[in-house]
Amino acid sequence: MTKKKLFLLTEDGSDKKWSGKELLKDSVFNADGIDVSNEIAYGKERCDEDHYYCEFLRRGKPAPIQFIHTTRILAISSEVTDLHFDKEIEAVRLLERETDRRFNIFRPACALSIVDFEKSRIDRWPDDADLRPWHDPRGRMFLEPALRWDDIPSGVTAFRLADWPGISNIVVSDGYKKQIEARIETGYISFRELSL
Repeated sequence: MTKKKLFLLTEDGSDKKWSGKELLKDSVFNADGIDVSNEIAYGKERCDEDHYYCEFLRRGKPAPIQFIHTTRILAISSEVTDLHFDKEIEAVRLLERETDRRFNIFRPACALSIVDFEKSRIDRWPDDADLRPWHDPRGRMFLEPALRWDDIPSGVTAFRLADWPGISNIVVSDGYKKQIEARIETGYISFRELSL
């Protein structure tokens, strides 16, 4: 693959932007009420259903986007129009159970296991750390992934990192970055350029 610019999509974290805005709970449910957040964030297959459900943690003024499952699932408000994604992106509908709010999950269909953990920025455990079964032995905080660039299939410009346990695992090209930035005001989404 030609080494083009790629960005890890994350929440901007500007408290000012989110003040008084609606917030979704950190889970996505199927029609049976089962939490399928992990499958949507990390699953390698396409989504099984054409829509899923969410619930508000806090109601307020509409926000153009919502981050769910930390920032591994991006939900774009249906009020944001003129976003045209190709078949690389699954725009699965997300319905809030008690209101008429609608979102589209921005989900790259491709999930790749291409992280080089030796070169990634990770806050490692001390040698004498008493790890519990739920702790990831590779580290306690996963700050920035280093990618095995040659393992990215030709033509793929948006994907999920199937093996990255950091707070975000959505990677997009400069083209997707520009399209999102043109339609969603600054202060909601941050794009961290990944180094070669």
